[in-house]
Amino acid sequence: MTFGAASTRWWQERGQHRKDARTLEGALAWLQTRVGLKTPLARIDDNMLARLVAARRGEMVPDTARTVSPATVNRTVTEPLRAILSRARLWGQPVADVRWGAHKLKESAEIVREASADEE
Repeated sequence: MTFGAASTRWWQERGQHRKDARTLEGALAWLQTRVGLKTPLARIDDNMLARLVAARRGEMVPDTARTVSPATVNRTVTEPLRAILSRARLWGQPVADVRWGAHKLKESAEIVREASADEE
């Protein structure tokens, strides 16, 4: 099975029904361009994933002078690709044994803001 076929099937079965479907649709388009629609799933391995993470991490946020955050890389590259390959494995397709934890970037801690007395 090719990545194009798998990502399209995953989108139809799972992706389009998620709350973040609009954002996810853009992430899938990015992945399809970078991975390639005709790439066999078995060729998506740790080496390819490392290159994808590095490419996405180096992209600039539009209208700013900063690169995308580690959380954005995780949500738009690592997590969707993991979901697609995991689902493909359920479909009986051969996929590489990827060490996902090695590619997930450390995210900043959530900033907790307390309301001031005036705001309360």
